[in-house]
Amino acid sequence: MRVTFVHPMHALLPGGGGKVVHEYANYLARRGHTVNIIFPCPSEVDADLKTLRYRARERGDWWKARTSATVRRLMGKSALRWMPLDPRIDLYFLPSLDSRLIPDSDAIFATYWQTAEAVEKYPSNKGTKFYLIQHYETWAGPKDRVDRTWLAPFHKMVVSRWLHEVGESLGARNMRYITNALDHDQFRVLNPGQARELSVLSMYQRAPWKGADDVLAIFGRLHERYPSLRMTMFGLDLRPPQIPGWIDYVRNPRANHLRDLYNAHCIYIGASREEGWGLPPAEAMACGCAFVGTDIGGFREYAINGLTALLSAPGDRDAMFKNVCRVIENSNLLNRLQATGTEHIRQFTWEKSGAKLEAYVHEVLGTVSASDFQERPGMNTSA
Repeated sequence: MRVTFVHPMHALLPGGGGKVVHEYANYLARRGHTVNIIFPCPSEVDADLKTLRYRARERGDWWKARTSATVRRLMGKSALRWMPLDPRIDLYFLPSLDSRLIPDSDAIFATYWQTAEAVEKYPSNKGTKFYLIQHYETWAGPKDRVDRTWLAPFHKMVVSRWLHEVGESLGARNMRYITNALDHDQFRVLNPGQARELSVLSMYQRAPWKGADDVLAIFGRLHERYPSLRMTMFGLDLRPPQIPGWIDYVRNPRANHLRDLYNAHCIYIGASREEGWGLPPAEAMACGCAFVGTDIGGFREYAINGLTALLSAPGDRDAMFKNVCRVIENSNLLNRLQATGTEHIRQFTWEKSGAKLEAYVHEVLGTVSASDFQERPGMNTSA
């Protein structure tokens, strides 16, 4: 098959959504399919990408965001340094998402609500239309436009049961649930949990729904109660001023460094108010951390309260603080969560999820054509 994935922009720094797309692209390339990845690289800011480009500017990378598509094409795969891609994958750095610039395919995946708006208008020779949905992206765009993409005539693939429920509540059809996964060759236990210094790790991200303010408040209370407890945060930005000096901070760790960070800590805290799935807690669990997090749809894909993690209501800082203290003060509980979490997360592999995506595309291409898609509105499948 010829399969094309359409990104909303060229990712300058690592991101979970982009990582998932590239894992699927790598899997399909290994399977012998022709795979294209589209990166729009407009030379000027436009209204639709204002939020994403604001983030780039705030990181001090605004000049990079203005780099032309031509320069990126000359850079080739070196323009995407944060994740290796199969050399057989073709990258297209384009000045826009105009359909005339998009290669012909058998299947084409929108990967973000704005790309869905563009892909929906493409002619049939660009491929049967799929929509990889990794979040309910009202945090990044007007709700009415985001919701409309869920109702558009795509074959929709959602990465969590929670997102499937969101789709059902909106009246979306043609949904298939295929969970995300991890690279277990990359994220694995190198340092046994019992040998680690008691320590806590979390990610800093400025988006309010990521819960960084909750984490910082909890870290402050932990510092008062356990002054010698080592606490670390990592993120893409330069060290934010609101992170106090007694918290270690690591900026933009590469994959191996991130794995080592997870392996150097005992407990990972995830305080997101909402996630489509959530890669960092899962990566931390795969590396032997006990996970203390929020009870949200994305985390429930792999975090089972009391068994593989301790969960509390989003925004309930007191409950999360108490859960962290329970783990710190009970070595048996810590060791159990480390062991059960690591064992449980091993079932989420890209071989399984990639095979399901490949089978889904084959199924659609073999049974539903672009001409009769809208004649079958009742087709609603879930794995």
